[in-house]
Parts: sequence; structure tokens; C-alpha cells
Amino acid sequence: FPIARALAGETVVGQRIHFTAASGEDAVIVATASPLRTSGLVSGAVTVWHDITERVKAEVELRAAHDALEARVLERTRELARANAELRDEIADRARIELALRDSEDRYRTFLQNFQGIAFRANLGVAPLFFHGAVQAITGYSEADLLAGTPHWQEIIHSDDLADAV
Repeated sequence: FPIARALAGETVVGQRIHFTAASGEDAVIVATASPLRTSGLVSGAVTVWHDITERVKAEVELRAAHDALEARVLERTRELARANAELRDEIADRARIELALRDSEDRYRTFLQNFQGIAFRANLGVAPLFFHGAVQAITGYSEADLLAGTPHWQEIIHSDDLADAV
């Protein structure tokens, strides 16, 4: 006990002592004790107790809140790490898809550039939207002429084949 230590000549500063109050609740004090000396000899002691029960409860609550916050931060960090990993995977997937698309476009472009026939596309009204390939070599007309309708592409098809071509 701090008073006994002070009577033995020791100075005690800030010793926490837990006890049960008359109400049955846990309580905490902090004690400071010093010897009293007369002619160099310990002749008594003085002790001061401060009730720090509420401060200790607040420290416990603060520690619990801190631990809960740390747990939430840790969980959120894990969630963010998972989300980042998913985003990296998605970015990698998109890069692979873009590469495959460019490769497909390159193959399509190469096909059209080397195509020895005529490739064309028309809308539902059979108006041409696109001509490519050996258009001029086969028909004598440029792609631009046929798209402009000078002549209309149906005008250059032989009348015997027109019904099958439209």
C-alpha cells in the first residue's frame, strides 16, 4: 500500500489501486504518498488519493472504440484491395478485348484491301451504304460514283439478273 511504502521512506507517485466501492461497483484511485521526516527520520507519511474511476472507464471505452475503428479500417482496406484487384482484372480484360478487336479490324481491313471481288452493304431500302474491293476493276465505276447513285447500282445489272439481284 502506498502509505506503508511512504512510512518505509519511499516516495510513491501515481500508483493505481482498484477496489470495490460500497455500492459494489469497481472503482480506481491513483495514490501519491510521501514520507514525513523529522530530524532526517521518517516520522509519518502523507498520502493523497484521487478518484479516477470515470477516467479509467473513459479510457476503456476509448480503447474499445479505437479497436472497433481499427477493425473497420482493416475490413474497409480489405474491401478496397478486393475492388482494386477486380478493377485491375477488368482493365486487363478490356485490354485483351481491345487487342482482339484491333486484330479483327486489321484482318477485316486486310481482307477488304486484298479482296478481288466487290463487297457492299445496303440499308433496308436497298440503298448502298458501302462499296469496296475491285469495284472499278469489275464495273468500270468508282466506289464514290456508285454511292452517289451515278449510275444507280441497279442500273448496271443486266435486266435478266435484276430480279435475282434485288
